[in-house]
Amino acid sequence: MDGRAAVLGARPRLVICGTQARVVPKFVAMAEMGAVWMGRLAPLLHLSCGGRAVSPSVLPLEACRAPPSDQRGLGGAPGDITGDDSPQGRCSLMATAGRRHSLELSPVSRRDPIMSVAVLQEARRAPVRETPTHYDFVPLTPGELSAWDILIRPYDSRELFHSQAWLDYLAASRGVEIQRWAIHEDGRPIGYFCGGLLQKGPFRIFGSPLKGWGTNFLGPVINRDVDQRAFFRALDELARRERWAMLELENPILSEACFEAHGFSSYPQPTFLVELTPEDPQIMWGRIQQRSEVRKARRNGLIVEDTNDPAIADEYYDQYIEILRPKHTFPSYDRTCPRLLFEHLRPYGRLLALQVREPGGLIVATGLFPYDDRTLYFWGGAGRLSGRKHAPNDLLHWTAMEMGAARGLRLYNMCGNGFFKSKFGGTYDAPKRWQKYYWASARWARRGYEGYFKKRMSVQGWWHRMMDERTGAR
Repeated sequence: MDGRAAVLGARPRLVICGTQARVVPKFVAMAEMGAVWMGRLAPLLHLSCGGRAVSPSVLPLEACRAPPSDQRGLGGAPGDITGDDSPQGRCSLMATAGRRHSLELSPVSRRDPIMSVAVLQEARRAPVRETPTHYDFVPLTPGELSAWDILIRPYDSRELFHSQAWLDYLAASRGVEIQRWAIHEDGRPIGYFCGGLLQKGPFRIFGSPLKGWGTNFLGPVINRDVDQRAFFRALDELARRERWAMLELENPILSEACFEAHGFSSYPQPTFLVELTPEDPQIMWGRIQQRSEVRKARRNGLIVEDTNDPAIADEYYDQYIEILRPKHTFPSYDRTCPRLLFEHLRPYGRLLALQVREPGGLIVATGLFPYDDRTLYFWGGAGRLSGRKHAPNDLLHWTAMEMGAARGLRLYNMCGNGFFKSKFGGTYDAPKRWQKYYWASARWARRGYEGYFKKRMSVQGWWHRMMDERTGAR
C-alpha cells in the first residue's frame, strides 16, 4: 500500500512496486493458491470499487499472472502488462505520490480495486458456504429426438448402446418404453440420459440398462469433467418424479464412490477385454493361446463368412438350443431377439454376422458381434455339437478379431468370462452393474422374479429334451 497516497487523501491501493518486480512470480503463486478460497468467499467478501461493492469471484486468475520480462505494453509503457489500453483491461501506470513505475493489480469489474480490510477480517471469521452444482433432467423435444445420434456424438461416455439403432432394437426386442432427457446446468445441456421403462405389475422399473437385455452399458452420455454428485442428486429427483420403484445402471465413466454414496448396491459383470492392433495384427496373433486350434480349423477346410442373409438369426438360435440341451436349460430370450438385432444393426454397418462352414456346406458355428467406432462386442455365439472336433469356435473368434482390427477397432469385449475366453490374449475385468430400490417391496419382488425365471428356464429345457427324445431328435 502506498503510504504517501494515503497522506495525500487518495484511497489506498494494492500495488506492486516496479523496483520489486522480482517478487511478481511469488505474488502469482500466492494468487493461484488463493483463487479457490477467494471464490468460496464470494457470497461474503465484497471489494469496494468506485463506491460499489463487487464480488472477488469475478477476478480472473489470468489477471494475476506476471508478464514476460520483455513485455512493455502499448507505447513501451512499463506498467501496461495486458496490452489493452482500455480502462477495463489495462494495469494502469501509477502516478500517485510520484511512484511512476508501480504496477497495479488488474482491475476488477472494470474498476480499480480498493479492498476493505475490515470486510476481509470479517470474512475470515465467517463460515465458508459452497453453493452445490444443480442439474435438471429435461425431456427432449421431437426435433432433439430425431437428431439423437448427432447430439450425443461429442461426449466421452458415448457407446454403441446409446445409439438410436440400439435403442430401437431394445424397444422392439424387450418391449420397453425408451425414455430420454437432456441434462441441463443453468439452462444449457451438459449431457444426456436414456434408458428403458419396464412395467411389472405395480412396479415401474427403469433400466439403463437392465439385466438380461444383452446391453453392456448405458447411463448418462457425459464428459469426464461433469459433477457426478450433482448428477446423482438430479437422478434421485428424476426417480421420485417418475415414480420408479427400482433403477439399474451401468456406465464406465461414473465412479464407484458416487454410486455407493447415493445408496446403490452392485454385482460384478466379469469379462475379458482383448486389445486389437490394427497397425500390426501379428501382435494379436502372438498373444492368443489358440493358434494351433485356428490352424487346425483351417486345415480342415473351415471358412468364415460375414453374411447379409437374415436366416443366420434362426440358425444361431437353433444351434444355441442344441448346446444348452445337455445342460437341461433353455435360452432366456426367444428367437425374435437375434432377428431384431440383425434387422436393426446390420443395415447401419454395426454388426458382424459370422458363420463357419464345413467343406460340405454345413454351417457348424455362428456368431453375432455388434460394434461401434472403437469396440467390438460378442453378443452371442453357438455351434453344432457334431462340428466341435474341427475347432470352429476358435476360428470364429479369431476371425472376428481380425475383421474388427481391419475396421480400425481397438478393443474386443468378449462380454463374459470362462476358460475358453481366457485364451485369446485378453485381460480380466469386472465392471459393476448398480441397482437402487426406491420401494422396499421392489427388492423382494425382484428376488422372487429371478428365482421364478431360473426355474422356468429349467422347466423349458426339460420339456424340450423330453420332446426331442419322443421324436427321436439327437
